Amino acid sequence: MGLRERMLLATCAFVASLRAPTRLALGDRLGDLLRWLPTRAQRVTRRNLKIVAPQLPLDFRAVMQAHGRGILDTLKIWGSEPAKLLNEIEQIDGAEHLSQAIAAGRGVLIAAPHLGAFELLNLYLKSHGTLSILYKPPKQAWLEPFLNAQRARSGAHPIPASASGVRNLLKALKRGEMVGILPDQQPKLGDGEFAPFFGVDAFTMTLFCRLARASGARVLFGFAERSASSYRIHIRPAAAALSSEELAQAVAALNADVEALVRCAPLQYQWSYKRYSIRPASASERIYP
Repeated sequence: MGLRERMLLATCAFVASLRAPTRLALGDRLGDLLRWLPTRAQRVTRRNLKIVAPQLPLDFRAVMQAHGRGILDTLKIWGSEPAKLLNEIEQIDGAEHLSQAIAAGRGVLIAAPHLGAFELLNLYLKSHGTLSILYKPPKQAWLEPFLNAQRARSGAHPIPASASGVRNLLKALKRGEMVGILPDQQPKLGDGEFAPFFGVDAFTMTLFCRLARASGARVLFGFAERSASSYRIHIRPAAAALSSEELAQAVAALNADVEALVRCAPLQYQWSYKRYSIRPASASERIYP
């Protein structure tokens, strides 16, 4: 393990050792700092909030403070024992949807957007069966082994986004296992369709909808909502239209379901992500200069 990995692990252990009020206060101050620094995250967040404001008006400072809390919460999760984290789940909304989907034996395809503590959601899901997670390798190559090691601690199987990876996901579903995918990850050109997301066309992956249709798996949406000192798991069934053979209808249903989850805890969505960077041919200008 290199120096950067050891330093990151030490930081995770330190953050995990903090009492909840201290960690939350530090998260707020981190968010305030990031609000003023001329960073990519600050610029993209500000732009995204302007885009969604007609449907979802949010306070910029509150979003950035939630962003700071989210960063420290992720470090805390990486620095904590899985059993301890499971004990911090105080409520589960929709647990019956997961148990029924698993009992059906046709595989469970789970959409987990960039919302809340998605690393904790993986841990919760894995406690109910075999879980594979599709991931996009980070730009910093040294981070990939670290992130995969953290996912492996929860017992999940990380699978890189590739043709062979997709085949492995389909096999896992056919075996009746669980598969988790970030449905709001912007795909490459040729791998998506445009569909409304908070009233603006967003280039949306077709992979999730294709897997749902090809596998016949039960399809669920989920996220782990952070509170001051605990977590609340939300599990919901997907709209039937998500498995439609008409891709335009399917991806529109996918985005509508993601929107519905985001509205449950809008401050905890990852607004720093360039969700609208690929534009339709008819668009007159780029959203992110």
